[in-house]
Amino acid sequence: MTPHRDTLWPRPERRVPQTDPCNTWNGAAGVLATLTRAARAGGDEALREAVAEAAAWIDERLFTAPRLLPGLCFGRSGTAWALYDAARFLGDARTAARAVELAGRLPVRWHSPDFTHGLAGAGTAQLYLWHLTGDEALLTSALACGDAVLAAVDRSEGQWIWPTSQATDSELAGMRSYGFAHGTAGVGTFLLSAAHAARAGRPAGHAARFLEAAIGAGATLAETAHVERGNATWPARVGDEPQLRPTTQWCNGPAGIGTFLIRLWAATGEELFAGLAEQAAASAVSDPWRAGPGACCGNAGTGHFLLDLAELRGEHRHRARAEEIAGIIDAQHCVQDGLRLTADRAAGCEYANGTAGILDFLLRLRYGGPRPWTAPTPLHG
Repeated sequence: MTPHRDTLWPRPERRVPQTDPCNTWNGAAGVLATLTRAARAGGDEALREAVAEAAAWIDERLFTAPRLLPGLCFGRSGTAWALYDAARFLGDARTAARAVELAGRLPVRWHSPDFTHGLAGAGTAQLYLWHLTGDEALLTSALACGDAVLAAVDRSEGQWIWPTSQATDSELAGMRSYGFAHGTAGVGTFLLSAAHAARAGRPAGHAARFLEAAIGAGATLAETAHVERGNATWPARVGDEPQLRPTTQWCNGPAGIGTFLIRLWAATGEELFAGLAEQAAASAVSDPWRAGPGACCGNAGTGHFLLDLAELRGEHRHRARAEEIAGIIDAQHCVQDGLRLTADRAAGCEYANGTAGILDFLLRLRYGGPRPWTAPTPLHG
């Protein structure tokens, strides 16, 4: 931890874009989330002090950004989430209130509907905090994000696609994806959560519209899946050929798409979605030694998906595969300054593909707990 610098942990040695130092994926919030999970699992006083120091560092910078970006991974919605969880663990009501205030200030209109950079991420964080606080303003904002996401859908070819606007000043401008980070799977997961929340005192039609769109997203993924020998893959972009390698990714591959599909099965009871999620898992674990260990683009993200399958399907074989993934991560460890690390030196401490995200999976595997960065979704029946 380097609280005297402009980033709370050193930047990875590999090149990453200049991003918000308080964000989730390669800033302080993601590492704080992992420290908080570790402290809850029974860490010592030194770990509690680290949580407090990191939370205070983020809190000092909470409203200093020139504009608030909505995405859960690269905006400030994940920052609000991680800070609230840390404050609740510390019993710090003031900081918890500040985190809720930040979530309430997030934009509900944006040129990207996606999860990592856009409204699906902001709405997911607002729903998560609403479930914990009962703050109706957060629910209103989250459902406004949902309405904006519905308005952004492209149904021109019969599919449910959520493109990033061409007018966006970003390399993602025009992105059309089936994946979790930027496309159908991530937006569908948010809409499932929004449908679940909208049933709480909102007009019945609100929840029905969100659920209809989520089911449409699932149908699109079923239609576009390439299934061969029991393994399901999808194109990286709409209109491309299905991916062959890498196949493990949460962000843009079967691990993320399956994360949505198994939740859609749990909400609807439709076995088509469960079967496709199982085929996505088969693809994700088909060659794990070729994958990196990271949460975004590697084995830790696959491991979380396998734990989701184990919890929702009640089948131990999925947990056993998650344990195998943990063994591969362990075999790929490195030693730096006498410390055994779960990522290579170039990946650093970050959550996306560095030590923090990998450790978060290992902590969940060892101690249990919910999937990080997901809000509750409905259960069928």
